[in-house]
Amino acid sequence: MRETVYWLVGPGAKVRHAVEFAPGTFPGGQLLPTVCRRWIKVPFAGRDAAVNAISDRCLDCAESVRPHQPCEVTWNA
Repeated sequence: MRETVYWLVGPGAKVRHAVEFAPGTFPGGQLLPTVCRRWIKVPFAGRDAAVNAISDRCLDCAESVRPHQPCEVTWNA
């Protein structure tokens, strides 16, 4: 587990998933593996504000992240 995890909302998703790579270093639409071993697309810049308000987190990701206590970043495109 890396020191920092980024919580992001993929296109069309309703919850945030944790990824171990800074999403801003990848182009929108790039697939990244999540901490819960799913794949999520990096969101495109300029999405609506409703996505920014999503705070629910994937329970599987949260279970995997919590014991390691990394730096957590809520990331919005």
